[in-house]
Amino acid sequence: MTFRRPQVLLLSLLSGALAGSISLDILAPVDTGLSNIHLTVTTPHPNPLTITYSPCADSDPVSAHHTVASSVHALKSSRLVWRLPEDSPEGGCLIAWDEASGHEVCRSEVVDLSLRKRKRRRRDLESIKMNNASGIDASGPWFDGVAYLKGKNVSQVDVELAKGKRIGIIGGGMAGLMSSLILESHGFHNFEIIESSHRVGGRIRTIYLEGEPSDYQYQEMGPMRFPESIKYPSTNETLQIKDHQIVFQLAETINKLNGATPGDDLSVDFIPWIQSSLNAPSYNGGVRNADGSVPTVGEIAAMNITTVLPPGLEQVDDSIREIFLSPERLALLSNNMYRAHKQFINEGWDSWSEYGFIRYLLGAELNITDLALDTLDGAGQASFWGALFETFYFSATTWRTIDKGLERLPLAFRPFLGDRVKLHQRIEKAEYLADTNKIKFSWRDNLTEKVFQEEEFDYAFVAVPFTQVRSWRLPKFSSVLSRAIDKLEYASACKVSLQFSTRFWEHLEQPILGGCTSTDIYGIGTICYPSYQLNRTGPGVMLASYTSSDFAFRAGAIPEADHVQYVLNAIAEIHGPIVDEQYTGKFDRQCWLLDENAAASWAAPGVGQHELYIPSYFETENNVIFIGEHTAYTHAWISSALESAVRGTVQLMLEMGLVDEAKNITSTWMGRWMVV
Repeated sequence: MTFRRPQVLLLSLLSGALAGSISLDILAPVDTGLSNIHLTVTTPHPNPLTITYSPCADSDPVSAHHTVASSVHALKSSRLVWRLPEDSPEGGCLIAWDEASGHEVCRSEVVDLSLRKRKRRRRDLESIKMNNASGIDASGPWFDGVAYLKGKNVSQVDVELAKGKRIGIIGGGMAGLMSSLILESHGFHNFEIIESSHRVGGRIRTIYLEGEPSDYQYQEMGPMRFPESIKYPSTNETLQIKDHQIVFQLAETINKLNGATPGDDLSVDFIPWIQSSLNAPSYNGGVRNADGSVPTVGEIAAMNITTVLPPGLEQVDDSIREIFLSPERLALLSNNMYRAHKQFINEGWDSWSEYGFIRYLLGAELNITDLALDTLDGAGQASFWGALFETFYFSATTWRTIDKGLERLPLAFRPFLGDRVKLHQRIEKAEYLADTNKIKFSWRDNLTEKVFQEEEFDYAFVAVPFTQVRSWRLPKFSSVLSRAIDKLEYASACKVSLQFSTRFWEHLEQPILGGCTSTDIYGIGTICYPSYQLNRTGPGVMLASYTSSDFAFRAGAIPEADHVQYVLNAIAEIHGPIVDEQYTGKFDRQCWLLDENAAASWAAPGVGQHELYIPSYFETENNVIFIGEHTAYTHAWISSALESAVRGTVQLMLEMGLVDEAKNITSTWMGRWMVV
């Protein structure tokens, strides 16, 4: 990753009594309200300098348009943080003045601000256009670096010192791993990951029931696939789902870093994921065909069964679709999830629960409200936002997954991480040390020990779910951030995978080649048939149950053996005696509420929690930056964790005054729609 170099401003020290050599370079575009000026000193300058931005004809610092920095010590290589006022004129020069004599030391060539002004004008025009329609900020609620640095005493930066700071990454899930990659690629090598479990990857959980990954006896007990694009049959238009492209970009980056080629041990290779199959069973209400077989999804669709909705429910459904699932809103979700989120917040929808919207805003009867909540699969008190982006994602027509399991993605980080990962370290305390301006984390190998192990860091990313953080002893955070840690709501999910001696479902009269389907058998939810190695001989592993509904919270009360048998019986009810005949006895159950390192599956913010809590994650408090899917605009998907890490590392760079790095991170990973 290298910085673009659109212009270089060289300021050479004038000859005379003040002997020395100084240059100031701008290595990144002056395209926003923040820039770095690189101060390179070959020979130390005796007096502090004042740097101004002025019309190039200026002959004294008093008439300058604005001061970039004062009391600059030209003793070694460093950087200046340049905050450009909105009214900065084009055609100006940077000028260095000796503070003792007031004499000009050096000046630059003309600084090109045209790119910045073009971008600002374009954003203003978009904002005017969007404001006329809905009153939203068209630039989106991305991290505002200019606003972030207001009030912070960052003017001259010792780059070597900044990049040598010790950075802690608490949590080795995808947000923590992504942070480590970005730090490493921008010259930060003094970091360490502290992980509570025996592995990295967090809620990526591929289970291999036998053999090696190449034996393909696996299933995904965490995330499974990535939506890629949506094709609308009515218009034949295909929209790329930009929100998830960061996953594919990460795989490409890590493959290049490892020098991996497809099929290598460390290679992350994508294959198609089959989300739906017409031959998958549609077993609901115990309905069967005349011959006793379970009807397929395709057969049910061919019947053109007209569902008669109770009076009032159809109007509610139409209203929800008109407001939340219009073609315009879905296109906005595809092109810019951040702007779609901003629109959702600004229109006031985060202030309405699903129940409140249907019952009071639409005026539906209580019975209709309850029925409508069933169609939303919501608990009633949730914000519509989660239902909105999930509905959009699951409208995808093309999907991808990782060959041999998603576990391949976190494992590909091993070579460059080396020994900078500590496993089995369950944090119990975080303490801000005011005298040294450091953050300290403490843990014990077991609770019976009295002496804590400790690590101190200059800054820390906390990439741990709030379900865990809220049990720590913490320093005092701001009121809103503290409440986010304590109150952010989470969902839970349970999965059961079963191995069979053959992939019998692929050899039926109507073969099932991948795809997911659902059943109304309580506690089963979704069933997924593997999309990989279709028509492969030998054993196969089916995701026999995936539920995130009420049962996911109740399953913890069921002994594992009983739960697995219950699922096996349900699959036998659908597919017949062959299930019991071919079941090998190998299984895996993952109920995330019972996972000691997560205690939940993903964040599911309640009404108002997005609008209130998200801005608090943009503040660095006690030298801690919170990242993870729970701090993102969307939840439950790997892209959410990755993009939170991008925001967190940009936040750290700006905290240190490393504007060039912040711009580079943003343009590299968020260039689809963001600028710093």
